[in-house]
Amino acid sequence: MGKNAFESQGEGVSLKNSFNVVKRIVDENSGNVIYVDIWAPWCPPCIVEMPDSKTLSNYFSNKDVTFVYLNIGGTDKQWKEIINKYELSGIHYYLTNKEWIDVMNRFNAKSIPYYLLFDKEGIMVDFGNHLRPSIPETRSAIEKLLE
Repeated sequence: MGKNAFESQGEGVSLKNSFNVVKRIVDENSGNVIYVDIWAPWCPPCIVEMPDSKTLSNYFSNKDVTFVYLNIGGTDKQWKEIINKYELSGIHYYLTNKEWIDVMNRFNAKSIPYYLLFDKEGIMVDFGNHLRPSIPETRSAIEKLLE
């Protein structure tokens, strides 16, 4: 899975719905800014963002920022191939169908890629596809949360 990558699969790690998926992420990364990327290996716009995601992650590698990737489709093999190809560090979850539908509904995501941004207290401060890693304002938003 690559350096610093953590692999988890939906119900295999006792996640039951979107609330628990996100709650667990927030609880396990207390004190860190959390940047969540909701993506799928069959999604061309998602894949286009992966090199920039790696760059953004590398930029914040020595800061209190956790990068989380929630995969919502494709096969286990496709998922791992993308993570390895782009050498994405961070926390990676391969969600079950129920979990990804719950996540999409809970956060009103109509398309992917879609992003969630949490401050150090675990409060979601922004969400949407405008938080793409290729957009300079995303880096600025994360930096502001680190101040």
